[in-house]
Amino acid sequence: TVIVTYRCNARCSMCNRYKAPSKPEEEISIETIKKLPKMYFTNITGGEPLCRTDLEEIMSAVRKKGFPVGIVSNGFDLDSKRLEKLLNAGLCTITISLDGLKNEHNLLRKSEKSYAKAVNAIKLATAVVQSQIIPYFSFDVVTCVHNENITTLSALRDKLISMGAKITLCDPHRAVVTGPCRLQHDHLVSPDIRAGMAMVIAAMCAQGKSRISNVYQIERG
Repeated sequence: TVIVTYRCNARCSMCNRYKAPSKPEEEISIETIKKLPKMYFTNITGGEPLCRTDLEEIMSAVRKKGFPVGIVSNGFDLDSKRLEKLLNAGLCTITISLDGLKNEHNLLRKSEKSYAKAVNAIKLATAVVQSQIIPYFSFDVVTCVHNENITTLSALRDKLISMGAKITLCDPHRAVVTGPCRLQHDHLVSPDIRAGMAMVIAAMCAQGKSRISNVYQIERG
């Protein structure tokens, strides 16, 4: 992990980093970036890394060393033009922070625009994945569990799924959320009508030939 700035454009309740921002002249330089040792993966974070106007130059320097590179961002300053520049500089992955539905996220981030900005960033990343213009690009969403959002996490999960996210529930306390992926063929077993119909749709979208067993559940519907 490389921290490129301690500046941030958010005022999050669960983080006080914004109270002691770094000055641009104090932050890691391109020259220092070029001296980094060999790493399997370079994660660029902050503060908010998009506060660096030379982030693309930093990313390009890392990629020239042969390292895959990703960033962690609140998405506030990410628009289509900035994302295009980052991708051209070698961006491989992006983690976007989304801490709840509109009211909860904006409350935690102390900004009425924060939720809309984060959702837009997720939509932009989703579009890149779905286009497959850059096959290796991926993204995920991270959520900070807080007293203010804990009762709406299920609704947040449903929102992310509706936006194309893939969600893996590890246990009652942890979930991994990634962007959409291309479906592959498989042998599926229909447990009921609704799930069976979803499997039919998924099989039609998947690459290759899928087989669905227990189809009487679907026929009955």
